[in-house]
Amino acid sequence: MTSTTIVDDTDHGVADDAYVAERPRSLGERLGAEFVGTFILVFLGLGLAVYGGILFNADQVAEALAWGVALMAAMAMFVYISGGHFNPALTLGAAITGRLSWSALLPYWVAQVAGAVAAAALLFITTPAELPTQLQLTSVRALFAQSASGFGENSTFARASTGAISTTMLQVLIVEVVATALFVAVALAVTRTTTSLRRGYSAAIVTGLFYGLLSVATAFVAGGAMNPARATAIAVFSESWALGQVWLFWVAPLLGGAITALLFTVFAPEPLPVAEYDDDDYEDEDDDDEEYDEVDDADEAEDGAATHGAASVTLDETADGPDEVVNWTEVDEAEVDDAEVDDEDADETDRAGGTSDDDAEDDHDDGAPTPEGTTRP
Repeated sequence: MTSTTIVDDTDHGVADDAYVAERPRSLGERLGAEFVGTFILVFLGLGLAVYGGILFNADQVAEALAWGVALMAAMAMFVYISGGHFNPALTLGAAITGRLSWSALLPYWVAQVAGAVAAAALLFITTPAELPTQLQLTSVRALFAQSASGFGENSTFARASTGAISTTMLQVLIVEVVATALFVAVALAVTRTTTSLRRGYSAAIVTGLFYGLLSVATAFVAGGAMNPARATAIAVFSESWALGQVWLFWVAPLLGGAITALLFTVFAPEPLPVAEYDDDDYEDEDDDDEEYDEVDDADEAEDGAATHGAASVTLDETADGPDEVVNWTEVDEAEVDDAEVDDEDADETDRAGGTSDDDAEDDHDDGAPTPEGTTRP
């Protein structure tokens, strides 16, 4: 951020809200924000799931809510830089609604998956080797598999009930699609206008809490991921079955995000962008307008002169004798003006030579014949 402008509240004499001066963010800055934000999300959410079981006796609900708190923190930090996605499904929704260019879609996904895998790798290498044994598990990978998304015998229901309850692939698909669609709908709605700090923090709180509730609601059925980057990062360090089933947790969230985004484009389209200009731009436009006005005035003057001159006529009357002779001739005003200038120059020349208009008239009266068809003065 380059600068922050404070809008004063005149009624109370305190700052009512702080508006962030936006500037175009480079793709590198946005990708860095997505990487770090997704890292924070997975590190906090998965960290509680890995360590919480033995240290804090954390239950499944607390672990699911931890993902919501982690998302809240990440969004509050980076919503103004990259949009605060940290989820390929939300990124796809932003691209469909026009908030993100399609050329940035794949780089966003790569940054998100890389940040999630980096966080999971850090937790994997720092997990004590004795921890799985204390939790009656065989390995660290088995510990990570407790938080992995799966279906059938690998679902959370099946693991919690020792195989007595299981979910089918279709059930997991439906739950993931609906849950992700709801999450993307809320995220797109609350981040539509985040021009102030207060609105940005409100968007982070609402989105984080809603994601935490959805994680709790879907944890036992589908794992509560609703995030392909999160599901992939956990599957990489889990048992082999997790990587074999992770494809479903890409297809379902992306489908849910796309459905919501398409509905947004129909029922709540993005406003048209408004161009912003600097003062220098306005001055340049004013100068251009003046130049165009001058050219237009000159063109109109030329057109008017040509039209008026073509329509002009002169009336010459001859009053010699009992009959009057009237001659109509079309003239060009430009030629008339040139003739008047020539007459003025001739008058000045006559004055310089000592000949006056009166003398020329006397000479004309003495013997010069009057041309036919002209008016005799």
